[in-house]
Amino acid sequence: MSFFSQPISIATQSGEFNVTFREFNDAWQFHKTLQNFDLGVDQLSAGQFLGNIVEIKLPNVKLEKHFHNSHLRLEGCPIQSWSFGIPVRPLNLLFEHRYLLDDCYLLIAPPNASFTLVEKSLYELYIIYFDEDYFAEICDKFQIPEPHKLLLGTFNQPSAVTFPKDQQRRFGQIFSRLFSPILLSLCSQSPDSPLLPYTLLHLTEYIEEFVIAQLISVLANSRHIEPSTMTYKRLSCLRKAEMFIRDFAMAEISIADVSAASGVSKRTLEYLFKDFYGISPIAYLKCHRLNQLRQSLYAQNLSIKKINRLASEFGFWHSGQLAQDYYKLFGELPSQALS
Repeated sequence: MSFFSQPISIATQSGEFNVTFREFNDAWQFHKTLQNFDLGVDQLSAGQFLGNIVEIKLPNVKLEKHFHNSHLRLEGCPIQSWSFGIPVRPLNLLFEHRYLLDDCYLLIAPPNASFTLVEKSLYELYIIYFDEDYFAEICDKFQIPEPHKLLLGTFNQPSAVTFPKDQQRRFGQIFSRLFSPILLSLCSQSPDSPLLPYTLLHLTEYIEEFVIAQLISVLANSRHIEPSTMTYKRLSCLRKAEMFIRDFAMAEISIADVSAASGVSKRTLEYLFKDFYGISPIAYLKCHRLNQLRQSLYAQNLSIKKINRLASEFGFWHSGQLAQDYYKLFGELPSQALS
């Protein structure tokens, strides 16, 4: 498992301008490097994970573009900063077991507010981070009324709101310029170029003022997306089943146990997991155990013999079958975690 960084850090009159590009072949490492989040992650689709993060870090704002090829489930919270997610293109997401989204939406996650997010394959999202104090400063500068009521009142928990298509297209054009030619030009120019700090100063002002003001304007005129009653009921049952599986993942549980915990029949349970996750409840349980095992392997310095002992704690008793299942999901063997 490896990734590389090509950081560019240049001082301007308003502070540091940092650009970083990273590539990953492990979902856990991908999300572990996100400094603004504390996240747990399960890979649900088979095959080696491939992803990258492009980051533009300014004194008051940070922008990121995420891409990966896998079906993932995330659970965690932002740390200290507000986080706003904008899809690069139409993108199916399951957010908070409440919002089933495909297009024209904006994700909002307040600081330290836990959320769950299921990301489909070929996931691509822009994320904007800034803290509450800077938000209030921008609202005051552009005379946007009642900033605290807007965020702390309307969006005091993870939410999904409407994002009109014309505004989404406008943001897409803005971010496309920021994350494509700008980065290429930065990578090709020498940090000693006399024009570069001047260019980046204006770019910083553009992002920290104009782009953020545009985002706040969208928030001020948006409305919560409300799921249909049927969708809400189905997702509520799915959440109960999922919580039971994750709480008792190390125990011997059956599909009947999960069905009883979720309050639906075994057939309905199968439909729920196939519809929203593309796998059966038992396959979901196995994926969760394999992900927990993988993270433990990377967190500990183990010998080959101790891998089998650790695997047995996660319910894997046959080393040959474990190797086959592990390779199918992650594209590598458990022993490769030791290298």
